[in-house]
Amino acid sequence: MACCTVILQEQRKKSLLWVWKSNTDPLDLSVREWTAYTDVENEIIEEAYLQNKSEAILDDFHINFKRLLQISNTNEAEQRPVKRITRDENERKVRENRFLPISISSIKAFADDSSTFDYVDKVEEKFKSFYQFGEEICRLKFIEAAAHGLLIEGKRVGKEREGEWMAQQLFNVKEGAAEEVYPVCARLYSMDSFLYRSMNKLLRLITDYNGGSKTEVDDSISTFGPFIYLLASFYPPNGNSCKTVYRGALLSDDMIDQFQQACITKEIQSFPAFTSASRNRDVAEVYAGNVLFRIDVDWEGSDISPYSNFPDEEEVLIRNDFLFVVNSVLFDTTKKIWIIHLESSNEPSI
Repeated sequence: MACCTVILQEQRKKSLLWVWKSNTDPLDLSVREWTAYTDVENEIIEEAYLQNKSEAILDDFHINFKRLLQISNTNEAEQRPVKRITRDENERKVRENRFLPISISSIKAFADDSSTFDYVDKVEEKFKSFYQFGEEICRLKFIEAAAHGLLIEGKRVGKEREGEWMAQQLFNVKEGAAEEVYPVCARLYSMDSFLYRSMNKLLRLITDYNGGSKTEVDDSISTFGPFIYLLASFYPPNGNSCKTVYRGALLSDDMIDQFQQACITKEIQSFPAFTSASRNRDVAEVYAGNVLFRIDVDWEGSDISPYSNFPDEEEVLIRNDFLFVVNSVLFDTTKKIWIIHLESSNEPSI
């Protein structure tokens, strides 16, 4: 019964959204532009509201529930109306960047080596003392290290409150079994937050490890490393079936040329980061720039929609060790978009 209550509470939270009035003049009643808070901010606000607190404290603002105002933490005069609404189709605008690549102009479109594997190896080497304690204690220590890493990285980018909330979610399951930990890691990754953006930027920098990003990558091993290890180490029960997923992208001509060359050579390639895709082609096309990937994955693709605040996106998380070959690169003259077909070349999961 308690389990059902928790599920119902989570479903209720997922259906509600806090927004702030974002038009240039918030006092202009004739213009009504509202912007949603990030996923983690929404969780912080909703939890404070349900606990009957007088306010919710965010990194840059605090929410006064009695006055329904967003107030700057540094200037009390900066105020914006807020309201609590039911989620609708408009929220798709908030999630656009979920299915578009993070833009880092100095890197390749994909990796042609096992650099992401090396990163996990470096994490394991850094925390090798954990393995002397056995599986359960080792997992607990990695969870604690991941939580502390989120606290450090959140503070580093001015998102201390976000980091605290996300770390607490990990602390809540630190003594749990693997099947309890993965949903939390997947949910945290699925949220719009500094974690998703910073972690994927980091993993893409790994492809430039010997070209200028070595220090930044090495420094991250003690902070982001444990979380990446947890996300890469667990296999949810729904991750072992072949599936086709889609992802929209905005690529430069040079990046498209890289895929065309890879299609000719049929050399095995890999994405340098965890990649979000969708089972629903229509969802991916909504966010597509000039490219739509059609990706055939096997065990490397995990359906994380049950853990997401946006289950309608049908999000599938493709692991950072996903190896593929490029089957075709074709231009759709009707939709004016490149269709790039990738197929898994990993060995089947045992």
